[in-house]
Amino acid sequence: MQVKRWPVVLRTFGDHLRARRLALGLKQREVAVLIGVSQSAIQHWEDNSDLPNPVRMPSVVRFLGYDPTDKSQPLSR
Repeated sequence: MQVKRWPVVLRTFGDHLRARRLALGLKQREVAVLIGVSQSAIQHWEDNSDLPNPVRMPSVVRFLGYDPTDKSQPLSR
């Protein structure tokens, strides 16, 4: 099993999600409960193989503390 590393540069949605999760010391299943999705959804988002349904974005933004898709915000997180 490959261990996912902490993203050095936050380029993708998955990078933002993984960095926040690791900063909080949470597991994917714990984030899934907070956001209201399955653990596999979190895994797919972090792997950049899928993006959240727009209905889930408010929960994702609350978890991250910012909207990673908002290009008007600096990405210096």
